[in-house]
This record gives sequence, C-alpha cells and structure tokens, in this order.
Amino acid sequence: MDVSFVLGVDTGGTYTDAAIYKFEEGGGKVVAAAKSLTTKHDLCVGIINAISALDRELLGCVSRVALSTTLATNACVEGRGGRCGLIIIGGDRAVVSERAAEFSLPDVKDICFLDGRIDLDGNEAEPFDPGAREKIKRLVEQVPCVAISGMLSCRNPAHEYAARDIVESLGGSAVCSVDVAPSELNYLRRASTALLNARLLPIIREFIDAITRALARLGVSAPVSIVRSDGTLMSAEFAALRPVETLLSGPTASVVGALSLVGGVSDAVVADIGGTTTDLALVEGGEPVKTGDGVEIGSWKTSVSSTYIDTYGLGGDSRVIVGKDGKLELCEERVVPLSNLSARYPGVREMLRRLAESPYQGISRRYELLELVKLPPEGELSERENKVCRLLSGGPLPLPELSRRAGFEILPIDLQRPLMRGYVIRSGFTPTDAMHILGHFSEFDVEASLLGARYYERHLGLSPRELAEAVLDLASFKLFSGIVRILAKRHIEGARDGFIPPALISAAWERSEGSLFLPMFKSSAKLIAVGAPAKAFAGKAAERLGMEFVVPSHAGVANAVGAAVCTVRCERSVIIRPSFDEMGQGGYIVMGGGENLTFETYEGALAEAKRRASELAAKDARRRGVTGALEISVVEEKHDSTAMTDMGEVTVELGATVTAVARTAGI
Repeated sequence: MDVSFVLGVDTGGTYTDAAIYKFEEGGGKVVAAAKSLTTKHDLCVGIINAISALDRELLGCVSRVALSTTLATNACVEGRGGRCGLIIIGGDRAVVSERAAEFSLPDVKDICFLDGRIDLDGNEAEPFDPGAREKIKRLVEQVPCVAISGMLSCRNPAHEYAARDIVESLGGSAVCSVDVAPSELNYLRRASTALLNARLLPIIREFIDAITRALARLGVSAPVSIVRSDGTLMSAEFAALRPVETLLSGPTASVVGALSLVGGVSDAVVADIGGTTTDLALVEGGEPVKTGDGVEIGSWKTSVSSTYIDTYGLGGDSRVIVGKDGKLELCEERVVPLSNLSARYPGVREMLRRLAESPYQGISRRYELLELVKLPPEGELSERENKVCRLLSGGPLPLPELSRRAGFEILPIDLQRPLMRGYVIRSGFTPTDAMHILGHFSEFDVEASLLGARYYERHLGLSPRELAEAVLDLASFKLFSGIVRILAKRHIEGARDGFIPPALISAAWERSEGSLFLPMFKSSAKLIAVGAPAKAFAGKAAERLGMEFVVPSHAGVANAVGAAVCTVRCERSVIIRPSFDEMGQGGYIVMGGGENLTFETYEGALAEAKRRASELAAKDARRRGVTGALEISVVEEKHDSTAMTDMGEVTVELGATVTAVARTAGI
C-alpha cells in the first residue's frame, strides 16, 4: 500500500499554520498540526516556529510541501502593495477616466497612454506608437514596475510585448495583461489583473523567500508548490511570476480543507474566519461553487479563475472603535490585539494602565499604540514619517507619547503611508481581546485586554464583560450579514450587493419582541466554520439562520490541510473565429497562445485549436512544477446565434472555444 506525507503550510495575516497529511489507500488524515503567530518583520520566523512544533520524525517523511496564503488577499483589503505604474495601449482616455475607479486603476493623469490598435481578427489596425519610448521613459523614472494592457491584445499581444521590451530596456520590470489574463477581452479588467499582479510581486516573493529559508533551516528538501485561487497547485517559481493567482489561495485552501475534514457534505456555507478577513464560500452538490467572471476583492476586478468566495474585513484582529455617532463599531482594518502586543512587550501593560488613568480624550486612536513592523528603505518616506518609524524602533508607543518624543503633534497624515505600506501597524482593542475577557481564548495577556476595555467603559458605560459581549455580537452580526448576502446573490435572480437593505438584515438579526413585522432569513445548508475565532463568531449566526453548525476537528489549521490535499489542474482556451468578407471569401482564424492562423475549413481550424490548447495546457502544467505523466482532455464549445432572414430564423455560426485541461495527481 502506497503511503505519502505532505506538509501543508498556510501563512495568514495573523497566524501561520502547519499540518502533515498522510495519504494512504482509500483516503488520508491529519497526523500532526501546529500554529504560530505570523511574524511580519520576517515571515521566516513564524514559519519556522509553526513547522518546528510538528513531530520531527513525521517531518522527515515529507515528500512534498504545499503552501497557501492570505497575504495577497489581505494586501488588497488593506490597500498594501509595491509601487507600480500602468500603460494602456489603444484605450479611450474618456472611457478609462469614467471607469478607472471601478477597476482600481490610477487616475488618468498617472496612466501612460500609447497609440496602436488591434482588430477583432488580431490584425494590426493602427501601428504601435512611434513615440512610445519617450512616454514610457517618463513613467519608468517614477516607478520600478509597470503593468501593460492593450485593447484586444488577447487577440494579438505584439503591441504589449513591444511596450514590455521598452520598459525592460530602460531598466524597469513589466507585467503584460495577456500573460496573466490571456482569454479576457475587457482590457480594463485585464489592466486591473496585471496592475494587481505587479503590486503583489514583492509581497509574494518575500513569502517564497521566507518559506525557502525556513525549509532549508529545518532540513526539509521536498519540492514546494502553492495553492492557486481555483484550488489547484503551481510551483513556487511560477507563483513568483504570477502572484495574482494566489489572490484567494488561503480562502480556497480553507474550503478544500474544511470539506476534507468534515468528510464530505452536500450543501454548505464555509466560513473561514481568520485574524484579518472572513472568507465565505458555497458548496452545492458536494462541490465548491466557482466564480463566473473572476476574482473581485473590493474594487479590484480581475480575470483570475477562483472558487466563488466573498471576502471582507472581519476577523479576530478587526479594529474596535467608537464611531462619530458615539456607537461601537467593528472596522475592516486589522490591528494588533492589545493582549498580543503586551505578551510580546512587557512594558505595554504599564502604558495601557497610564492611558486608562489619564484625563479622558474622546478619540479612539489616542488610546491605541503603534508598533514598528520594519524600517522603510531610504528615500521611501518623508522626514516626519521616518522619524515616527525611528522612534518606534525601540518598541511600541501610544500616540501621545510618540508625539511628545517627536517634538510635534503626530497627525493622521503622518501615519497614512507608514501604515499603508506595512512599516507600522496599530495595536488596539479587538475581538481577540474580547475573547480573552470572556475566557474563550487565553493565549496572550488578558490583563492588557481588561486595561484596554477601560476606555470604552468611560465612553460607553460598559463593563469589560459587557463590552466583550457587545464586540462579539457585532462580529456575529457581520458574519450573519455576509451569509445572507452571499446566499441571496447566488439564489435570487438579479440580486447584487445592496439588493437586501441593511435595515432589513438588522431587523432580522435583532428580532425585536412584540414587533408587528418580523423578517427572517433561513437556509437548509450547513454552516461549516473554520479558523481560530470560529466558535465565538459563528454559533449565533447559525442559530439566527436555522443552519446546522459544524466546527470540524483541526478547524484551526483547515487552510494548511487544504493546501496539503490540493492537486494540479491547468486549463487553457483557444478561440476559433470566422472571418468572411461580403463575397463569402475567407476562412476561420485560430487565435490564442501564438501566431494567428487562418484555415479554409472549420475542421482544419478545429484540429489546430485542439493541438494548440493541449500544448498550452501541458506547457502550463510543466511550468507549475509537474514532472510526471499528464492526463489531457479537450472540450469544444460552439458559439452559435440566430438571425432573421427572408426565409425565417436561421442559425449563424460565430465560432468556438476549444479548452484543454491538463491534470496530474501531484507535483
């Protein structure tokens, strides 16, 4: 009987999880699991801490390492990423200006527009901009990396590649949209995909470097793969080039892991509640539901294929504040829990005590602390911003003390870039602190959580326990709201964000006694919750929705388990497009993945499309790390439409999409 051991590792915004999964005939099981805090100043430390806690003998049996991560997802939610510019070729400036925000693109004044146009048949309709070099030079002087997107470049990438060559000759690096979204016609969606890929490059490369160093130190020499957004695997080398494909790596791995841990389920909502984000996914008929268009996080609209997941800022480390209306709020921003900070810095408890005893000031941020994550490179920030970072290098400080040492009042604008670029992070009251106060969690310093609660006691008149219960109730309500939204969008035709009024969701949650009108939402699906805060957040939400609530064993490391059980699957499509003139002369053009070729007959075009799609899928599988035999399947999907003629309605053949899938049992 064949037995193999796979090490799964997940690096999230808060925790790094590790699990060893044993594959054997007829199934598999988790044989070791561990967690450690993610160390953002050096990811390698947290990874080593998690893996080191596993059984050494089992670690020596590992034949493959599989990783998942929420780093890319968290970077999108928190607005972090590398500096990069955007080149658009053949695009209409007015259209881009009108729709830029919809796709998270820069303001048009910051975009480099180039002339040149490709037509639907992939022919050059307008030559590439002769003045491109001078225009691109001005952009490359400002940013180290550039994303490039051209209208219809998916039909012929020549103009994008010409711009790329100029960028690289000037010392910059470039990401072409046709390389990250080869089948996407919408050049703005391709631009969003390429721009996000460029922004994520330093984040994922830092992660891969950290895991490489960690495995080397631990003596693990097995090949490394990373979970893609669609639940399949790619090699670490490929992920370093296509970080955008890791966008929902962690959430997708958690769905795969949750289904593996519960042993199969027909219909369910899977809630992965982490430190920074909550990811909701749907399971129907035992299979995760896939997204139709591509991953969308916030206003980033990409062409990356994925499991259908709704990601939003809700986690154990969500920031708790008192809003302008004087009410308690749970923000999407991640902060370090006070209990966590105090456990790492002994002097924090005394700082919190002094803040609690100081004259009352009604601004939440004055009762929070700031921690240095890492020092910024020279020239990255202003002198005021650099001074803030230097002062924090000696340890965390509350804002009033930081201002005193700086010699000037630290304003929100002084912290904006250090926070956004990941050099500094806030520490404040969070649901994790609430769980410490209520006894649901005891890993860190409960005294720090109690001291942090004093601010809210003075402002809202809530005891620490009442505050903790109110915070967890807010978290449960946000989870309830998310489940209602994702089920409505899936099962009510025409439903979109905002389809169900927030007031209606609130009324269904509160269930006011004696009300003449009591709205209610119900689901027959199971709620499978994974992640460290799963039990504290999800129980009440499940009860309100009438859902069976399941927290599987090893729920805290579901992402790592999912990474371990994922496999490789690569899909590539080629287009067949008819091209006939008014006299009926012409043929069929095969487009995608190479030179556009014209054939007189559909049969000839189909044969070439099948060959090319199979070759592209196999090539992708090899690039993603597959070394063994491949299984390749090909599907032809015709695109027909009808038209009215003198003879009535007739079918008009528009062409076809030929899709090849290459898969293997492992890499």
